[in-house]
Amino acid sequence: MNENQMSAAQYKHYLKTGKLVSEELLRKHDKAVSRFKQQEAEKALSEEKAPSESLKNTLQSYSKEYTFEICPVSAPRMSSSDRWKTGKDKRPIVAKYHDFKDYLRFLTKKQNYTVKPVLKIEFYVEMPKSWSKKKKREMSEMPHQQKPDIDNFLKAFLDTLCKEDKFVWNVHALKFWSYEPKIKVFE
Repeated sequence: MNENQMSAAQYKHYLKTGKLVSEELLRKHDKAVSRFKQQEAEKALSEEKAPSESLKNTLQSYSKEYTFEICPVSAPRMSSSDRWKTGKDKRPIVAKYHDFKDYLRFLTKKQNYTVKPVLKIEFYVEMPKSWSKKKKREMSEMPHQQKPDIDNFLKAFLDTLCKEDKFVWNVHALKFWSYEPKIKVFE
C-alpha cells in the first residue's frame, strides 16, 4: 500500500506511528477513544458531585450541631456614613445586614452557642424563586459557586458573634444551595 491508496485517517495514523493499518482497525480505535473520553467526562462529572457529599459527611461526624434558621447575609463594604445614617437614609444592604446580625445574636443566645477557636460551618443559600422545580431538585444540596463569596458570609457571622475574632485559628466553611436558608455549625 502506498500513500495514494491510503485514506486521510490512515495517512495521519501512519505519520504518527509509522505503522500501516486498515480502515476498519482505525474505526475501532476511534470508537474506543470516543468511549474512553465519554467515560472520563462522566467520571469527572460524578467527582464534581462527590466532594460535596464527602465534605458534608466529614462535618456531620462532629458531636454537636447547631442549626440557625436564618438566611446567610454577606458583610457589605461599609462606608463612614453607614455608621450614623438611620431609618430611610440607610442603604438597603446595610439595613439587611444589621437585621441579620440582630436575629443571629438572638438565635445563638437561644441555643446557647459561642464561637470556638476551631470553626466548622455550612451556609445554606436559598435557591432563586425564578428557578424551575426541576432545576431546584437538581441543585438542592449542591455546592453554591456564585456570589456572595463564602468569606463574606464568614465575616458577617464572625463579626456578629465576636468582638475580636482573632482567637479563631481554624475554619472549615462550605456553602450549598437549599430550599430553606440556614446556617449549621458543628463542634
